[in-house]
Amino acid sequence: MAFKSIIVYEDRDEIRTSRWSLDGISTKDAGQTDGGWLWYMPTLSGDNLTITLYAAPSGLALPIASGVSDISTVDDAPIEITLAEQASSGVTGSVWVHSFTSAPTLRVPILTTLVMDADIDLHYARSDETHMSDVYDSTVGYAAYCADATAVMLRKAASLFVEQMGGYGAEEDHNLTGPDRLYPIWSSIVAPEQMKDAATYYACWKAFMAADESDGEDSMLYRKALDCKEAFDQEMASLSLVFDTDGDEEGDEVGQAIVSRPERL
Repeated sequence: MAFKSIIVYEDRDEIRTSRWSLDGISTKDAGQTDGGWLWYMPTLSGDNLTITLYAAPSGLALPIASGVSDISTVDDAPIEITLAEQASSGVTGSVWVHSFTSAPTLRVPILTTLVMDADIDLHYARSDETHMSDVYDSTVGYAAYCADATAVMLRKAASLFVEQMGGYGAEEDHNLTGPDRLYPIWSSIVAPEQMKDAATYYACWKAFMAADESDGEDSMLYRKALDCKEAFDQEMASLSLVFDTDGDEEGDEVGQAIVSRPERL
């Protein structure tokens, strides 16, 4: 399961990357991230740029993945860097570099997932039992559902708060997989944790529905899934996010989603 919806809190005047894709991420407590967070450090030696991923912002922790590529032609076209696992972490992936001016002084925080297994366990603490085996992986936990929920939330945020995340721009700027994508700027979201509850309800909704195979509307999992969907809709109807609209790493504007929810009479 690849995590591809990743918020990268880099200074674009130093380095700009896109299309992060990380495989092997576990959302279990013993996984490679710090509650969904990782940090990366770019280092340049000659024309070779190395990107190294860490599970901590500082200290002596071993890297969990790294890769290197010649970026001498980066001004002409983005350069892909393939990340190989380090220290038997199981994490691999890739990232595209668009520009590099200087290396940051501190490791760059990146949020790989809004949801962890621990968040789902708050709603259902029997995640590792036999009847959940089709959706719960013994190695990476609920990673597939956490990745999906994170992607859904970022897409919804991008559609609800277009101006705060870079403006409308040209149509090609909104191609989330395009190599030259400038918008939306997901890193303008100052506190992504504000989306955690909605993302968790979404992950639970999808996981419980996928696990429910037998009793249909009479099953406990089906009822839990509907409860989580209702909670997700409620969270989305009043989603509020703080944005950094001028790149100074401070909150400048609050965006409030007003979503109409028709009721059956």
